[in-house]
Amino acid sequence: MAKKKIDIPLPVLATGVSLTDTHCHLDMYAPDAAPTEIVAAARRVGVSTIVSVGIDLASSRAAIRLASDHPGVYATVGVHPHHVAELTDQVYAELAGLAAHPKVVAYGEIGLDYAKQ
Repeated sequence: MAKKKIDIPLPVLATGVSLTDTHCHLDMYAPDAAPTEIVAAARRVGVSTIVSVGIDLASSRAAIRLASDHPGVYATVGVHPHHVAELTDQVYAELAGLAAHPKVVAYGEIGLDYAKQ
């Protein structure tokens, strides 16, 4: 059976070295682990900055909440390419409003995705 990502030991970086995780989904780990535990574990192995990526309006809001609750955590807002058919003018307007939040650093999950489902 494959290990869950959370169970795989992470390398510890040399003192003074830090990393930025530019793409994760902190809101998708529950109920396996609390986001606070995940952020703390990342810090212990040298990840100083985390970008939690929204894939729809709900997860974009969740990413902003998590970013607001944790220093060094930022958010992106967006809609996953597999769901572009669900986009409406209202969704675009709401994304633009969410993007104005000070902890939002980008629009994410908004590009082309050619992976087969």
